[in-house]
Amino acid sequence: MFKILQRYTTAAFLRSLLFTWIVLNAVVISLLFGDKYDDLLENKASTKQAITYFVCILPQSTLVVFPAVCLMGALFGMLSLARHHELTAMFAGGASLRWLARPAVVLSLLIGAGGFAWNEYVAAPLSREGEQLMVTEIQKKRGIFRDYGLHCGTKRRFIRYSSFDKESDILTGFVLHEMRPNGQGHKRFIRADVAAWDPSIDNPETGQKGAWVLSSNSPESENYVLDILDDWRTSIRPLNPDGEHLYLEETPA
Repeated sequence: MFKILQRYTTAAFLRSLLFTWIVLNAVVISLLFGDKYDDLLENKASTKQAITYFVCILPQSTLVVFPAVCLMGALFGMLSLARHHELTAMFAGGASLRWLARPAVVLSLLIGAGGFAWNEYVAAPLSREGEQLMVTEIQKKRGIFRDYGLHCGTKRRFIRYSSFDKESDILTGFVLHEMRPNGQGHKRFIRADVAAWDPSIDNPETGQKGAWVLSSNSPESENYVLDILDDWRTSIRPLNPDGEHLYLEETPA
């Protein structure tokens, strides 16, 4: 008789567990979709890319509700039995609380072990693929530069600009701060009215074609290259009037 009661309490726990899992995962998926939808829309991701991205990140994102699912599943399962006085009848028949709770404890341990294996061998690798898809294929469409703002570049470079024309690949109000390692101050400071992308120039920084050409809009504007040699010495010069070539790893696309 006791084995039948254990199967009965296990079934109640599983029903509650399934219901809780569906509800909490629906909440997580709704929040995740609302959070990522704007990024996908802004980057003009295709339907296939959006579906692939969500399929990759959902397993790990929904894994965070597993502890709550186990706790609430056990709680609601026991409450459903107590609601109709079934627990009282079991206690009257000689069953102890520890004996009745044993199936829930065993199932929770199995679910915990399964969740760990799921995260290590399925969810984490898929999540990495999803983030790689976002960076290399979806965000790559837009390039690193937005309409205006500040970009943290490679090799301790910070690029500030007033606007970016995506059609002509031109930055206006261009300012570059190149820092020394370990927070030791500036290494180079460049200011230019215009930074235009020229795909025909050989770039020794990347070993490929494409470099920025810096120029000024008027002779009165301040456009220069300032090199900080050490704490006491600096070297400043105006931009090349024919166009100053700037070799960076940052490209418009």
